[in-house]
Amino acid sequence: MIKNFVEVGYQYRNYPDHWNKIIIGLEHALPAMREGTQHMVKTIRDNPGKYAPDRIQSFDLKFEELIDDIDLCPTCRYDIRFKDEFIGGTTPKFAEFKSYALSTWQNIVNKPKFLQQFERYLQDISEINELQYIFNRPKAGETQVKQAFKELFEAKRPEIFDVIWDSQNNLKIDLFGNRNRSAAESYFNQLINGAENNKLYSFIKSE
Repeated sequence: MIKNFVEVGYQYRNYPDHWNKIIIGLEHALPAMREGTQHMVKTIRDNPGKYAPDRIQSFDLKFEELIDDIDLCPTCRYDIRFKDEFIGGTTPKFAEFKSYALSTWQNIVNKPKFLQQFERYLQDISEINELQYIFNRPKAGETQVKQAFKELFEAKRPEIFDVIWDSQNNLKIDLFGNRNRSAAESYFNQLINGAENNKLYSFIKSE
């Protein structure tokens, strides 16, 4: 932890706005927030090129109480927002760090806040690869995290489909092509059932 702190602090020494946001997370009153920030800091240290401070537009690290209308959810935000000129390849638009234990992943289907945050992301991207949920591999494996999302997709299938379909961005084209609504719903079911290897689950990452 100390090595992560020192090395990332040195890397971000000329970017006080970014570093101050990280410090706020590391000193947060909630243990889960501190743990999640530690996970982020370790990931930054392990991938210094991707997370170079000049590539990052902003850190938010804020996820507070949600109001009913997720379109008006100013606190339902990202961890890292990359600059537009760097988006593409392995660099997403948004990076969300989740340092969850397996038991927590297995229960996301019962967590309305988790779903609302995920739906917020879906509204703000035009391609699925613009989003990355970066999980903590020592706590849960990729197959287990994908299974947790599969259960979420199955349980909230109509709601998640509607968010994708009604988005003003091009996400539905990215995922469903030029299919009409009926055909897209059928194809969405196919994507959900192919959790091991298809585009729908490509936002799940470990670094």
